[in-house]
Amino acid sequence: TRPAMARLLAVLCAVAWAPGAVASGRLQLTWTDCHSQHVLIEAIDPLFVSLGQHTDVVANGTVDLPFRDGTFRVQVWAGWLSLLDTTGNICEPMRLVAPMGLGFITFGGMHCPVKVGYTELAMGFDLSGSIPSSLSSLSVKLTAKTGDGDKLLCIEINTAPARTLGLVGVAGTFMGLLATIGGGCMFRSYRNSAAGAPKVAEELQPLNAALAHDA
Repeated sequence: TRPAMARLLAVLCAVAWAPGAVASGRLQLTWTDCHSQHVLIEAIDPLFVSLGQHTDVVANGTVDLPFRDGTFRVQVWAGWLSLLDTTGNICEPMRLVAPMGLGFITFGGMHCPVKVGYTELAMGFDLSGSIPSSLSSLSVKLTAKTGDGDKLLCIEINTAPARTLGLVGVAGTFMGLLATIGGGCMFRSYRNSAAGAPKVAEELQPLNAALAHDA
C-alpha cells in the first residue's frame, strides 16, 4: 500500500541522509603526481588512514637531483574550502594542526643531504575518530623545492570514506534502486482514502526522536 511505501521511504531516507561520523572508521586514499620534476613518487603505502589512531603513510620513489636543503608546502581542502596551507623545512619533521578538531598531520622530513637514487617521504596522520561525513573527502597537496629554487615534487592525495557493507551502505543501495524506478527520496504526501493523507515528514518523527535519543 502507499502508506507502507511512505514508511519505507521515510526510513531509508533518514538512514541514508542522517548526519554523523564516517561509519567505516577509515578513509581510503588515492593519489596522483602533479608534474613532479626531480622526485618521482612510484608508490604510496598504505592506501588508507584509520580514524582515531596514528597511521604512517610512506611515499617512495627516486631522486635525480641531489640537494642539501629545501622547503615544502602542504595544502588541505574540503571541496572548495581551504583548511590548511603551511610551509616548512623539507629536512625537518613538522606537526601540522588541522582545524575543526580534525586532528594532526605530521610531515616526516627527508634525510638531508639527499642523494640521487631511492628515497622515502613519510607523513603521519592522527585524525579524529569522529570526523563528520561532510569533511571526510579531503584533498591534500604536497609540493617541495630545493634551497636553490629547483622544483622537486608535487603529489595530491585524496581521501574518501572506505566502503562498508553496513546499514548505511544497504540503505544507499535501496535508495539508488528506488530512484531508478522513479520513487526516489522525495518528501511528498501519500493519500489513503480511509486514513487521510499521511506525510513522509510525519513518518520520520519517531525515527528522528530515536536518533536524537541515541546521540
